[in-house]
Amino acid sequence: MNDGFLVMFSVLIVYYTRMGINPVVLGVLAAAISLLSGLLSTPIGSAADRRGDYGRLMIAGLSLLVLSSALYSASFAFPRFALPLIVASSALLGSGLAFYHQLGGAMLQLEYRDDAPKVLGLNGSLGSLGRAIFPSVLVFLIVSLGPSLGLLSVAAYNAVIVAAIAAMLRGTKFAPRATAGEAHPARSPIPLAAVLPLVAMVFVRSIFFTGVLTYVPTYLVHVYRSDVLMGAILTVSYATAIVGQPLFGRLTSKYGGFPIVLITTVVPTAIFPAFLYVGNELASLALFAVYSFFAMSGFPVLLGYVGQMVGEENLSRANALVWGVGNMVGGSIGALIGGPLMALTGVSYLMWIYAAFGAISLMFIPSLYRWNSSLRSHGP
Repeated sequence: MNDGFLVMFSVLIVYYTRMGINPVVLGVLAAAISLLSGLLSTPIGSAADRRGDYGRLMIAGLSLLVLSSALYSASFAFPRFALPLIVASSALLGSGLAFYHQLGGAMLQLEYRDDAPKVLGLNGSLGSLGRAIFPSVLVFLIVSLGPSLGLLSVAAYNAVIVAAIAAMLRGTKFAPRATAGEAHPARSPIPLAAVLPLVAMVFVRSIFFTGVLTYVPTYLVHVYRSDVLMGAILTVSYATAIVGQPLFGRLTSKYGGFPIVLITTVVPTAIFPAFLYVGNELASLALFAVYSFFAMSGFPVLLGYVGQMVGEENLSRANALVWGVGNMVGGSIGALIGGPLMALTGVSYLMWIYAAFGAISLMFIPSLYRWNSSLRSHGP
């Protein structure tokens, strides 16, 4: 459910542009969604670590996502008030997206410990399924029912899902496990020196990944002049992560996080320029599918890596630093620059600018390697 909402605004940008909403404004809103999510993730993670109330906080976040889709529906029903409704909807969307990844990751890390990357991969696979299906479903509903009713049906369906999840999580508590002879596990600070090199690399590559995620629907419509083809390419490409996430989760468990972070950064950076160069539908589909297979498997890899180096009592905060600050705040920069740059250069040149950020992220590999080697040398 949560991952479908990650791509909702990028699809809606196509329809808001047709309504006459300024692309710069839409770019700022796309950035604000990611920025708000990233900034809120750390205090939410800290609250969860203190109280162990992961389930209730997760339901609160999912409920905000449902409300956001209802307000997006209203923006089409009342075009006179479209802009303030889009702003309010985007605030709810960004707030709602701040909850799931570090909370769900911590719940699985606490429960499955050494096997957590595998389970994170399975969890991420289901998220990828939702993200793959969602663009085509949303486009189908908008084309069939109109934007307002289509989005309202999305809100109603997801409200039922949230109610079911709330019933399943009622009364659950997750907490770090005490070692023998301890009533409670000792708290230890997050080793910031350990996570910051990873945060820096993830920050820059997320400018690339999130910028592409936000504007590739607009790029595909620009190149192929078809909403339906855009939805089909996105659905097939995003579906590759259904296989990629559990695979990379298993590889992270077996080989450690560093080599898998490396692979999932280098390969999409190399593939994306080829995707931009071709002008054939099938070639675009194949190349973007390969790109997505690696780029959209970050959840089990990054959080699996965090779980291998951070104490259990601080998992949500560490997850929030890497996923919230690195992935989401970095991604907000990618979305923010997209609107103004698209207005200045067009969407095709915008994609090449994002490809350049992918190349820049590779410059962090040496420092990440030195940090990883240092961790191993000081490990047990």
